[in-house]
Amino acid sequence: KIRAAVKHWIEFCQDCLAAPEQSPQAHDNGEMALLAGTLLRRIPFYSMLENDSLLRAGADLARVLFQRFFECESFSMSQNCRADRGYANALLKAIGGSETPQGVVLKMTLPVKCALDSQISDADAGEDVMSRLLKLSTDQSQNHPKSSAMNGQAVLRAMLRTHPGPFLEQQNLWTLFIDHVGGFDPDRQQRSVPQDCIQALAIFLEGRMDILGEQTDATGTFPEKVAENVVPILTGVLADEKNSPLKTFALASFGSLLPSDWKTIRERNRSLAFDCIDLVMAICRDENASAKLRKAAFKGLGDVCTNYFAIFKGTPESTAINDENKRVCHKVCECLEGELRSDVNGSSSMALYAFGNLVRIVNDISSLLLEPSTLEKFAALLL
Repeated sequence: KIRAAVKHWIEFCQDCLAAPEQSPQAHDNGEMALLAGTLLRRIPFYSMLENDSLLRAGADLARVLFQRFFECESFSMSQNCRADRGYANALLKAIGGSETPQGVVLKMTLPVKCALDSQISDADAGEDVMSRLLKLSTDQSQNHPKSSAMNGQAVLRAMLRTHPGPFLEQQNLWTLFIDHVGGFDPDRQQRSVPQDCIQALAIFLEGRMDILGEQTDATGTFPEKVAENVVPILTGVLADEKNSPLKTFALASFGSLLPSDWKTIRERNRSLAFDCIDLVMAICRDENASAKLRKAAFKGLGDVCTNYFAIFKGTPESTAINDENKRVCHKVCECLEGELRSDVNGSSSMALYAFGNLVRIVNDISSLLLEPSTLEKFAALLL
């Protein structure tokens, strides 16, 4: 009886949202959309089989939500007015990606995932949801450069966080995404547009790390795309003094690169890998940078150490490469030691985080073990 009642609630929401006579801007529809998002989030679909009738009803509701969301955004852009956030907020609930007070990232609900996996497409445009969402986000960035809370961008970020797989697997989506992220001019005065784009990239790489861990993608080709498409964007942001607000996201992006990414970067251009690490350390040393930015830099440096040096675990290397890695280790230690001695902007906690990551990873690489004198200096600072 409970299942039947819940199924009726879902079908009722779907019928109300799909009613053709309702305007996309109707307030009642926005409220109904929020109810639909709550149902998709709260009902425990995770325990159901894919052919379950209740799950199918949830997937149908998710399809209608996406359809009405695009209609609402298209109507708002054509009329040059602000779109109602009811549909966007409903999708944000159902897609997930936000962090709870306990630090848990909400996963995508099963009905939304089933709807996306079934290749949702618009009957007229013939495009899947991901492509339409990317194009909508790009259009909104260009037409509303001063707005930092456009619905399309918010939904895109949630999708990138919880469901990055299609961007890893489909070249057309990746091309659209890189156009969206990299299609900005660093000299533009409206900083909200590039900030949204770099934030989207950081969120995508974080979501990718969550689903892959230390593995590579299924085809083994994605690290090549990271080296070719992503690294130039990130290094450009970190090297450009005008892009200070964007650097936090670029630093987080570097911290989310996987060992396979760093290995590919080294194979393509070894000096580039060292340049990337130097750029991160330069911000760590910059006493004129804000406390927030320096903390992000030390956090990024710690994550870079973990993933960069991981490529040398269990693999005997030549003397030349071992010497290179020792020099990198030494430079990182000098950077961290300087921060722990001065703590100019209160960034010592993140410097300790970076040092812990470095010690943990080099402990598994005999050729990179820190010298006793180095460990003694850090021990004295900590005590």
